[in-house]
Amino acid sequence: MANPYEVWNTRRSLGVMRDVEPAFTYWTDIGFSRSLTSTDEWVDFEKLPAVARKLAPFVRPLGSGKPLYDDRSTGFRFKPAYVKPKDVIDPLMPLTKRAGIDRSMIEPSQITPMQRRDLIRTAMTITHVQAIERRWEWMAARAIIDAKVTIEGEEYPSVELDFRRQGNLTVVKTVDYWGDTGVSIFSDIQTWADRMFNAPFGGFPTRMTVGSKVWAVMRMDKEFMEHMDTNIRNPRATIERGLIGADKVVKVGELAVGGASGAVIEIFLYRDTYVDEAGIETPFMASTDIVMTASDERIMGYQCFGAIIDPSAQYQPVPIYPRNWQEIGDPIVEYIMHQSAPLFVPLNANATFKATVVPE
Repeated sequence: MANPYEVWNTRRSLGVMRDVEPAFTYWTDIGFSRSLTSTDEWVDFEKLPAVARKLAPFVRPLGSGKPLYDDRSTGFRFKPAYVKPKDVIDPLMPLTKRAGIDRSMIEPSQITPMQRRDLIRTAMTITHVQAIERRWEWMAARAIIDAKVTIEGEEYPSVELDFRRQGNLTVVKTVDYWGDTGVSIFSDIQTWADRMFNAPFGGFPTRMTVGSKVWAVMRMDKEFMEHMDTNIRNPRATIERGLIGADKVVKVGELAVGGASGAVIEIFLYRDTYVDEAGIETPFMASTDIVMTASDERIMGYQCFGAIIDPSAQYQPVPIYPRNWQEIGDPIVEYIMHQSAPLFVPLNANATFKATVVPE
C-alpha cells in the first residue's frame, strides 16, 4: 500500500501543471513564438550585420575585386531574473473546510482531510503557475511597449535591461495631440511606419494596439470617416462604429496599405490589467498610448529560460520547475514551490514603436 502521506513527486506535479488553464496572453503572442534555454546563468545573443542593402562596387573589367563581406557581429548578454512562488501547507489546513475546495461550507464534509490536502496542493499549483505565466506576459509587454524592462524585488536590486530600440521609435506628444484641430492621425501613422521600416532591423507595422482614451478619439476622427466613405473607390479604413464589448482585447478596425498588396494594419483596442506586488490593479499599457508592431518574424522575440538554481532540478533550464517537500519536525510542515528563470528578449526591438498621442 502506498504511503498516504507522500508528497507529490516532480512527475505528478508536472501532470497537474499541464491541466492548468493557460494565462491570457497578447504581447507574448505578438512577437515571442520562439524559445531558448541556457544551462548558464546568462543568455547570449549575437547579431550579424544587415548586409542586404549593400551595393556591389563598380570596377573595371580587368580591375581588382573589392571586399564586401563583413563578418563583424554585435553581441548581447542578458541574465534572467528569477521568480519563486512558495506556499506552506500547515498541518491544520486539511482539517478546515475551504471555499472553492469543499462543496459547501455548512453541509457535512464530502471529502476526507487527505483528499482536501491534495486539492489544496492543486489550488496552490494553479495559483503559482498562473502567476508565473502572468509575469511572463508582463515581461513580454514591457519588451514590446517600452523596449526595456526593469527587474526589481525585495531581494533583487533594481536593474534595467534595455533592448536598444532606436530613440525616434518612442514618441511622447506634448502638443498636436490626436483629436486637436489640424492634426492628421493618418500622417502621423505614415511617418512612424516609415521610421520603423527604415530603422536597422526594423519592419513595416502589421498591427496597431491602442489604449481606451486613444480609441475614444480615433472613432470620432473626421479623417477616418472620410476614409470609410463607401462612395469613394476602395475605402482605406474600416473601424468599428458600434458599442465595444468588455473583452480585454477587441479588434476595432483595419487600415489598408497602398500598393495593391492587400496588406493591412490591424487595429486592436487593449484594456488588460495586472495586480502588482502591492495589490494594485495596473494597466499593462497606458490608455493614452499606441503601440505599432511588425510581424513576429521581424520582431524575432525569444522566450528565454535560464538554469533553475536547485540541485533537485539538476540545474536544467525548464520554464517552470515544481517542487513539493516536507520538513520533518514537530509538527511536520509541507511546502509547495514553483521556480522559473524567465527573460523575454525582442532581438529586433526596432520592429516596434510606441507613442503617447492624447493627454491624460
